[in-house]
Amino acid sequence: AKDCGIVIPKKDPQALASALVFLASDKEAAQRLKNSAVARFSKEFTAKAMTEKTERIYLNLLYKRQNKKQIF
Repeated sequence: AKDCGIVIPKKDPQALASALVFLASDKEAAQRLKNSAVARFSKEFTAKAMTEKTERIYLNLLYKRQNKKQIF
């Protein structure tokens, strides 16, 4: 999600430097990004959420192999 961080092109040290300067100079923006990232992580990357996602992947693979279609 765009509100959880800053996307920096790979091998672009100038973009990285600009992002770091921005975050260092705008503490409110840095705090908003941090809060959004923590909220997203707490929702999407808990052990329970990751287990459910993994289970869906395996079930879909199993059913695709058996029925040639996706169920979830």
